[in-house]
Amino acid sequence: MATKSKEELKQAIMHVFEQQNLRANEIITMRYWYFTFLRSLNSKEQDIFEECVNELIDEDKLIYEENGIESLRLTKLGVGLLCKNSKTIQDIEEDIMDFFRLGNYRVGQGFMARNLGTYIRSLNPIEMALVDDAINYLIESHYISVNGKKDFLFLEKDGYNNIY
Repeated sequence: MATKSKEELKQAIMHVFEQQNLRANEIITMRYWYFTFLRSLNSKEQDIFEECVNELIDEDKLIYEENGIESLRLTKLGVGLLCKNSKTIQDIEEDIMDFFRLGNYRVGQGFMARNLGTYIRSLNPIEMALVDDAINYLIESHYISVNGKKDFLFLEKDGYNNIY
């Protein structure tokens, strides 16, 4: 396996934050970096790890902290760069409608909103912020309706016609 370049190693470091689906200001402890991440690198990559982290800090993607627990904190800029390939609101609307289509729902049938939990947790922070807007658009478009507490989603006739 070839040694990663400095840019590739910086991308790998940021990818760890992406895999954890972290939001701005959330941390990964240095304990993880030293005892897990560094062990996955070869000697040359280990030698440039600190330099890569310092560059990410200089680029305002990460913040190094020593407040009790030594850690790297993800910045808003860092999140924005991780999420550059985010789903659009239309993608999220389609995903929600796929819940109905894949479940073979009919008009008036629905599911508990919490059933979207696993899907929502798989989204990055930018995408998560779009979920409510996507649901509201589907309601306004008469594709779905919700009960008063918004804890159930129901398929409407226009939605049914759209997905089948």
